[in-house]
Formats: sequence, structure tokens, C-alpha cells
Amino acid sequence: MKKEKIFFMLFLFFVLTIFSCKKENLFTQPTIEITGFSLKELPGEYTYLDVDMIVTNNDKREAHIADVEYQVVIEEINSENQEFVIDKDILKDTPLELTLPLKLKTSDAIKLLAKLDAGEELKYVATGTFHADDPVLNLFDLPINVSGTAFVETGFDDFYIQPKVIVNGISGNYILNGNSTYTFNFDVNCAIQNMDTNSVKINNVEYVVYIEGIKSDALLYSSEISINGNGTISLTLPILMNLSSADADLLIQAITDGTIDYSVEGTFHVTEVNQAALDFYLPLSVSGNVSADIIETLFNQPTIEVTGYTLQELPGEFAYLDIDMKITNNDTKQADIADVTYIVAIEGVSSLEEQSEINQTLLVGTPLEITLPLTLLTNDAIQLLSILDAGELLDYVVTGTFHIDDPILNQLDLPIDISGSASVEVGFENFYEQPEITVGNFTYNFSINGFTSYTFNLDVNTTVQNIDTRNVIIDEVEYVVFVEGVESNTHWYSDYYNTDIVINGGQTIPLTLPVTLVLSPSNGASLVSKMSDGTVDYIIEGTFHAIDVDGNATNFSLPLYDTGNVPAIPNK
Repeated sequence: MKKEKIFFMLFLFFVLTIFSCKKENLFTQPTIEITGFSLKELPGEYTYLDVDMIVTNNDKREAHIADVEYQVVIEEINSENQEFVIDKDILKDTPLELTLPLKLKTSDAIKLLAKLDAGEELKYVATGTFHADDPVLNLFDLPINVSGTAFVETGFDDFYIQPKVIVNGISGNYILNGNSTYTFNFDVNCAIQNMDTNSVKINNVEYVVYIEGIKSDALLYSSEISINGNGTISLTLPILMNLSSADADLLIQAITDGTIDYSVEGTFHVTEVNQAALDFYLPLSVSGNVSADIIETLFNQPTIEVTGYTLQELPGEFAYLDIDMKITNNDTKQADIADVTYIVAIEGVSSLEEQSEINQTLLVGTPLEITLPLTLLTNDAIQLLSILDAGELLDYVVTGTFHIDDPILNQLDLPIDISGSASVEVGFENFYEQPEITVGNFTYNFSINGFTSYTFNLDVNTTVQNIDTRNVIIDEVEYVVFVEGVESNTHWYSDYYNTDIVINGGQTIPLTLPVTLVLSPSNGASLVSKMSDGTVDYIIEGTFHAIDVDGNATNFSLPLYDTGNVPAIPNK
């Protein structure tokens, strides 16, 4: 009786011990490893994969696996939760090879599908539960929680090689909505290269675009696309982004660093391969960065033209002009122009760099007319000033930058790079008619200074006609003469004469301007040779400095410019 009692107590202890433990702890956890992935068919709305798995029994006993519940995350893309009947034994020394199906929603798995080519190594995390049968434990759970990497055994390239997408640029514009939100319309300009030898027809592209991490609306490009085998086409994918003022500001701030980070995700819906009907999806997944010239395209470049020139006053050391300019807004929204920096070249003569406040609004549909000041160094602008009379048509080139104030773009630079021609509206004749100078001839002599140099003494014999009706007194003539392309130093009338030049209205007087040239032996001999034919090519340019007009004290300069070919007469 005592033995029976002891046996019963031991049996009760054994049973209680079994049932006080988790069932799965009574069966040693097997080793589970995923060995490969295989694409079953080209994707439709869903993508179907097979996952190859090896289960190694680490217990002393075999067990019967009835079924399994599981989910696999491949490259951070989640499969759907799945169940699969196995109905196989895991033996002690024989690893069990299983192939489990996976189902993924194609539109959620774009990044994974883009990598799904044979030979690619993909990261995975598998979780779930094996349901095992045991004659003692009955049905118990063996958890699955493994991670690692495995290779793609059958991928897209076994069915159709994925196309290659190259983004060449992003451009766009935006509009301000009435509720203080902004709609950005961008274009992604890209090239699509068919990497397969078979032609393909695509009836639409579904996609989203991230610019600096900000997601666009989901979009559909529904025009039919045909690409020959190994062919390439250009494709422009529009982007729509509806943003609050704060998000719009964040977007602009993000892309002002010089480059735009982007990613494009979506699917190509294929309807034909080699003109045979098929229905499947190819992934569209590309990322990178492009130059941030998108900011300039957010406001369409206006049309800019110069409409006229105005001389503000008779020149002194500087010549001051105004240019009239018309700006036509080519955008769908107005803009506030804060200021402008610019340089204007008229007939090849460049102004000094200028900056001018504008503070005006460039409206839609109404050209903005502005007047900008120009400053030129008089001595640099002689040739221009000599033709600066009302009605003259003069060529211009304008370069610079308009600075635009914008609620989203803040200060946006719009470049100026234009050329054309415009008429002089107010010229010299509104102040004083330019005198006319005529060169009659050159008289000259020269001496050879040993083996070191030649000295030429020339007289430029001219007549000066006062075209104006008023008398003028000139106290100085500053001039440079080019003789057969040889440039003299700057000469001054007062170095040779001690009287002022007085010319009555309409009067013509003779004026001789002396010039001295000191040249090297080779240059001197060359000039002697050129002048020995009895003529000389010349350019004379400079200024007449007027101090009195009709008895009224003045202080201005008139241009002196003439060019041609005249007799060269040696002095006897």
C-alpha cells in the first residue's frame, strides 16, 4: 500500500511538471533558414513569390508539422499574412525542405520588385508559427522569428527584363490658390530604356514622386507608350503637389541647396509584348538628384526689351543716359520686382555696373515699363557719343539679374541676357549740336635715334565746323590718334597752344592737332614704309571741352571722332 502511494505521488508530480511548462519548451526549437526567393509569374495587382526554406530538427524526437502561419518582410516590404498546410514530418537527422508561397500587393512592393532579378541578395525577416502534432503533447506551437539574407533564384529577368529609367531634369511652376494653399506643377523629364530584346506596349504609368522627401499626389499617365526591343524613348511625367504655405516654404528651402533629391515610384502597366496581348506590371523605381535650376523655372522668364535711349545731360568725365525698358510677364502669376543689377553695352561700349531699385509689380497681361540709369566713362564712349543723336538706331546687349520678391520663393533671381536695337529718343542735338571734324591731310617728318628708336612728328590738319547756331569757346582738346594702326599717347591741345578755340555759330575753322610717336626701330621702319605711298589710314578720337556757350559759362565735353584715309605729306 505504501509503495502504491509513493508511485501515485511520483506520477502526479510528473504530470503536473509537464502541464506547468509551455508545450513548445518540451520540443527543442528547430533551426529555420530561408535559402531563396522565386518570382512565380509577372505581377498583376498582386505579386506572387515562392520562398524556399530549410527546417532542421534540433530535438531527439521527430515531430509532425501540420501547417504554418507566417509573414516575410523582404527588403522592408511586408508580405500579406498567410497560412499554408505542410503535413510533413521533421526527422532527427534529415533537414526538411519547404517551399512556401508569398503574396504582396504590387503597388506596395515597388522598391522590392525593382531589385527582384536573379542573383540579387535580399534581406529578410520571417515571423510566424509552425503548428506541430505530437502523440503526447498533441498540437503545440513552434515560433518562427528568423532573419538573414537569401538570393533571388527566379526573378524578373526570367520573364521580362526590367526597363531602365534615367531622370534628366525636373522643371515646373506653381500657383497660389485662394485659400492660401499652393499647387506645384512639375515635370519629370526622363528617358525610358527597354533593356529587353522584345518590344513592349504600355497603356499607363501609375506613379508618385518624392521631391526632397515631400510626396506628390498619386498620378496616372494614361497615354499609350510603345518601346522597341532595346529602344529608348523620352517621357515627361507630370507631378502635382498640393501644399500648405508652410509645406511649400519647406519645399523651396530644401531645394535651394543647389541640387534636388528625388525618387519616383510606380508601375508600368504592360498590355503587349511583341504585339501579343499580355497583362502584367513592371516596377518603376528610380532615385537620385538633379541640378536645382528648378527654382528659375518656377517663374517663367519674362520678355525684356530696350525701347529707347535718352542722354540726360552733356557729358563731363562721365556720360549719363537713361534706357527705357519694357518687361512682359510670361507667367500665370504676378511678381514683385525688388531691384535689378545690370550692365548695358551700346554699340559695343559697356556701361558701368549698375544697381537700381524697382519696387514695382509685374502684372499678368500688362507690360511693365521702367527707366534705368546708365553711366559711361566719356573717354571710353567717344565713338558711341559721336552717333548719339535722336533717331539713330543703336544695338544693345543687356546682362544682369532681376531680384523678385515672392511669398514662397522669397528672393528669386531672374537672369537678363538680351540683345536688340533701339532708337535714341533724346541725343546731343537736344543740348548742343555736335561739331563736325574733317581731316584734310597729315604732314610729317621723322628722325632715327641711332639704333634705339624712331621719332615721328605729325600734324593732323583738320577743319572743325560748329553745327550749332550758338557760339562756343573750347579751352581743351584731348585726343588720341591711330596712324596705320599705331596708337599714340593721349595728347592735349593746351600742350601746344596757349589760346582758346572760339567758333561762332555755323562757322568752320582750321585746326591743326600735333602728334608725336616714338617707335621701336622695326615699328618705325614699318610706318615709314606704309606712309611712303603718300596716304595714311587714321582714326582720331577724343573730346572738345567747352567752357562757354553764347557768353554763358559751361562745363561739358563734345565728342571728337573721325576715321578715314588722307594724304601723308612729308615736311620739307
